Amino acid sequence: MSNFAGTRTTTWQATRRHDAPGAVAELTLHDARGVLASQLLLYATPDELFAGRGPDCELQADDHSVSWRHARLVWDGNTLVVHDLASKNGTWVAGRRLAGPIRLGLGGAVRFGNATARLERVRLGGRADLEEALRLGRRARWHFALVVLLIASLSAALLGALVLLALSRVA
Repeated sequence: MSNFAGTRTTTWQATRRHDAPGAVAELTLHDARGVLASQLLLYATPDELFAGRGPDCELQADDHSVSWRHARLVWDGNTLVVHDLASKNGTWVAGRRLAGPIRLGLGGAVRFGNATARLERVRLGGRADLEEALRLGRRARWHFALVVLLIASLSAALLGALVLLALSRVA
């Protein structure tokens, strides 16, 4: 694929696409201009995938700066371990060419040739959102308990006042 200037741009394709429920992270794929090209969702279960131009790669790039089988990515449920597979143009993290495997956390980026992949938190339905909902749920339960306690206290006070009123009329 070429743009108007005649320079080659990267087109990424995720060969495995899953639905969002249960996903904890996503690997977003950006071309050389930084435009989002694709995404691959990752789950809490360990996984292994490959990036490159080859048909057996889960993350495929239509860019000659990316090797046929460029990098191996191992997901452990929390972080992504990136292994360069002796690619011609290298795999880069934080401006440094990988000499060995490196662990990439959420928010981290890895460059394959001219293309960049970023590991990000899932926006909807992921574990982080579930944890936030549970945290808010606990807070809501606490608030509910306080309201119930307040209503019970007011009810007891009102009942006590009614009993005193009834006793004063009887006497």
